[in-house]
Amino acid sequence: MIFAALVTGEKDITLHVKSPRCLKNMPLKEMEQDFYIDFKGWAYDSETHQAVIALRDKDMVYRRIFLIDPMWLVNCSKKDIDCLFFNKIMYYPADKV
Repeated sequence: MIFAALVTGEKDITLHVKSPRCLKNMPLKEMEQDFYIDFKGWAYDSETHQAVIALRDKDMVYRRIFLIDPMWLVNCSKKDIDCLFFNKIMYYPADKV
């Protein structure tokens, strides 16, 4: 490389690049733990562009958990993540992409 610089007459340039600024800790939503007991299914809502987890408790009351960011699943318990893995998310064929 030094030889090529001497032949062409170009200076050897060294760039000093600063490391990028990034988040050290990503802010995550607190998630309900152990919801796999009441789990009924989950689906993609194409209008709001988020995943919706449907739960039904012992009193037959339905409730939902809305997931705007998939990273929020990191806060789920291992059994909840296994439950979501084995029960695939439902979506319309037009929303597959």
